[in-house]
Amino acid sequence: MAAMAYQPYGSYSSSSTMRGPDQETPNRRRRPQNTESVLLSDAENQTLFESIGSNAVCLSAGVAELLRASGGRWTRPLRGVIAMVKDYDRRAYFLRMIDILNGNPLWEFNVYSGFESVLYPPQLLTFEGESDSHIYGLNFSSPREAETFKEHLDKRSNQEKKNVSRFAVWIDRY
Repeated sequence: MAAMAYQPYGSYSSSSTMRGPDQETPNRRRRPQNTESVLLSDAENQTLFESIGSNAVCLSAGVAELLRASGGRWTRPLRGVIAMVKDYDRRAYFLRMIDILNGNPLWEFNVYSGFESVLYPPQLLTFEGESDSHIYGLNFSSPREAETFKEHLDKRSNQEKKNVSRFAVWIDRY
């Protein structure tokens, strides 16, 4: 068996397992890119991405009205761009409504554990608030954006369920 030659620190080849801070490691996933709204201009999408912060990613976005059920009727408190945001600083997912004209946040909703939503075709997405038990709706301008938004919410929910079941299996083994 041949002996390995000693290499002083900093002289490892690029095929080595030592990597610099700007290089991707094998076990770490790359952050997803911001996802644009198809109804917004490039400048408006850029305003959206800047408004959600530098350490957050817009996973899905759409032009929508925020609705809230009250007394058996829908009220329409806000209109803007709704974004599903993965916030790395706060280590959580949020729905954020942004006033695209000035980039100000209008509303934020924590996508809590066990969050479920229902899409009523072609473009109404409904869900329940965790702490206030209100029913909310997002009335999208585009059925395509509504479907894509729902797919991202479902993907996150399925990933959460998968992680919980892995944890349960791990607990059962020990």
